[in-house]
Amino acid sequence: MFKIKIKRRKTNDIRELLPLSLQYHQSGNLRKAEYLYRKILKVQPDHFDVLHMLGVLYAQLKNQELAEKFIRKAIKIIPTNAYAHYNLGNVFRDKGQFLEASLCYQNVMELHRNNEKSCGGLGIQFPDNMPFDAALSIHRETYGKSILISVPVFNRKRITRLSLMQTKRYKTSECHLQVYNDHSTDFDNSFLTPYADEVIQLPDKLGIGALRRHQFREFLKTDFDFIYMTDSDVIHDLRFIAALEVLYEAGDRKLPVCIFNSTFHVEPSIILYRKNGIMLKKTAPGVSMFYDRTMVNKIVAMFKPGYDDLNWDYAVIQYLGLPWVTSETSYLEHYGGGGIHNTDYERDRAIIPTEYLSEKRETILKYLMNNQKPGSTFEI
Repeated sequence: MFKIKIKRRKTNDIRELLPLSLQYHQSGNLRKAEYLYRKILKVQPDHFDVLHMLGVLYAQLKNQELAEKFIRKAIKIIPTNAYAHYNLGNVFRDKGQFLEASLCYQNVMELHRNNEKSCGGLGIQFPDNMPFDAALSIHRETYGKSILISVPVFNRKRITRLSLMQTKRYKTSECHLQVYNDHSTDFDNSFLTPYADEVIQLPDKLGIGALRRHQFREFLKTDFDFIYMTDSDVIHDLRFIAALEVLYEAGDRKLPVCIFNSTFHVEPSIILYRKNGIMLKKTAPGVSMFYDRTMVNKIVAMFKPGYDDLNWDYAVIQYLGLPWVTSETSYLEHYGGGGIHNTDYERDRAIIPTEYLSEKRETILKYLMNNQKPGSTFEI
């Protein structure tokens, strides 16, 4: 891998040093960038951008202590900069201090300014007088939405059992829990059958990109009005169907819905709008995606034959040309590691989980990490 050669001459002029240091940083020459950042700080020790970027640089170098030190200095100078709080949250996350990281991410949301144009361009007026959580608390299922809950499974037997068991228990009678077994090696269909309304064994192993397309196409062959795509490594709040319904109505029945506010989806540029517990985002995690039939038709029409390598979280927004309406409170918790089949239960977790999810987390982790006695039953 080559590095960009940057011409430079000796100077102490900050106006010249700053763009030069950023060029080195962006080209991957972190040590030269570090040298120039520190040179600037000798002249102007309270330079916000340099303190902030030096903290980011140290995070890239895996020196989390120095990263925290410099980003904190930057925040003292400009406490309202959302990017600084976001990067500080990433530092805490990488240090394993997940509570501190969550508080930083909440600061990002608090500092985000409402962009009314994001709603106005869609012809949507979010309610001014009732926060989302309050709307959910008085929600009455006067009509049940016909929802196909579509779940792929890829091994991880213990969390799959919990996830499906609990999803089936708390879905409404109008929902149908459909599970695709993409050639799991930890279990067969007989293991899945008690926890699903329908188990489908795929004839060939598809992988997540092709399977997402398959789920959409199969949904269009059904009579369901909505599809909720989620994964087998999540635990839902008992009100998750109501949360989907209330958010769909809040988006004037025009927007795809997500009920998972994760640590990887609060980068400030992703958030378009925030008000009363509701956000509009440029993307949503694949573990929580809710579409109506019109949206799915549009998505399927955009598919390119033979193109299956899809970064799903970001591609659908391009297909639809719509932002996601999501809740600040998370109505599911993720017990996977960014889609990787491992035991990283902390890295991609909810920022503000419901009380139910918070209460259950410790018990679930003990179960997943095999701390229960063999043969003991487990219910949530």
